[in-house]
Amino acid sequence: MMSDYFETCAKAGHPEYKQQILGFALSPDPGVRIRVAENTDVPTDVLELLSIDNAADVRLAVGLNPSTPVDITYMLAYDDDQTVRFGLAEDYHAPLGVLKILSKDDNPYVACRAQKTVEGLIETARRSNGNPSNSSLQCIEHSFSLLNSVAPSIPVAGPY
Repeated sequence: MMSDYFETCAKAGHPEYKQQILGFALSPDPGVRIRVAENTDVPTDVLELLSIDNAADVRLAVGLNPSTPVDITYMLAYDDDQTVRFGLAEDYHAPLGVLKILSKDDNPYVACRAQKTVEGLIETARRSNGNPSNSSLQCIEHSFSLLNSVAPSIPVAGPY
């Protein structure tokens, strides 16, 4: 029944149903697992489990969840599925190190999107005060250039 499905998805994304979250995470329905992966109140061990889910959309939802630990987000930057990597490359909240990895992705669309995201972050920081010497802008530019200089050999492809 369709209303049961929507009710289950709603519960999977709601903090009141924390006790049932593992059951939702193990659901055969990827839509339910996506809702769990989007839930910012999900325990880290559940996010770890979902980060290796068979469904790319579930893994992407884990990567976009602001509660996901950074090490899991870095792992997802090496995901075999280009849609996961592209989705992370679009994320303005992704760690700069992840965007650096993705900016060197073998897939040109992923690499270009990550570079555009960094450019967007720089432009946003530039506009925030209308002052190109804004400390946010300097921080972003410095962090990205530092990543490129001290970690130029971060592997950019292959299984994690």
